[in-house]
Amino acid sequence: MTRKSIRLALLATGLLGLGAGADAQVLNRDLDNETRNAYQQSCSATQIRPTSATCALAPLEPGKRITVRYITATCAELSGSSRNLILTMTAQIAGAPLRQIVPFVPRRVNTSERAVYLLAEPVYVHSDSPLNMQASWDGDANLACTMSAYGSVLLVTR
Repeated sequence: MTRKSIRLALLATGLLGLGAGADAQVLNRDLDNETRNAYQQSCSATQIRPTSATCALAPLEPGKRITVRYITATCAELSGSSRNLILTMTAQIAGAPLRQIVPFVPRRVNTSERAVYLLAEPVYVHSDSPLNMQASWDGDANLACTMSAYGSVLLVTR
């Protein structure tokens, strides 16, 4: 056998091997891939006493569930003085009782004009209903808060 015919035989064997492997491959669908079904919602609330502000994120389409991986909040004093700000979030899976997520304590930053509270936290929450987010504080302040949730939307199969 010549060198050229040996190369040709090896090439043919390799191509046959590739064909057998291609038949054995399984096609995967990733409908629940977080990057394909991104979820990002924000809500704002301004509260002038009592000392809490609540907002609900947009409703979900039927048969969908959100999986939240990250939340952020920014609250600014409009007037007065506040302390001990706490952010809570409630979520619910169909048929289960309403669940309150562990409270978060935003960081207070004093600016030249007014205090600002900042929060950025990783979370792991699933919900069939829109999330409700609430900021509560002590003091006589009027606060304006913007709260956001980031994650993905999943199709629920029952």
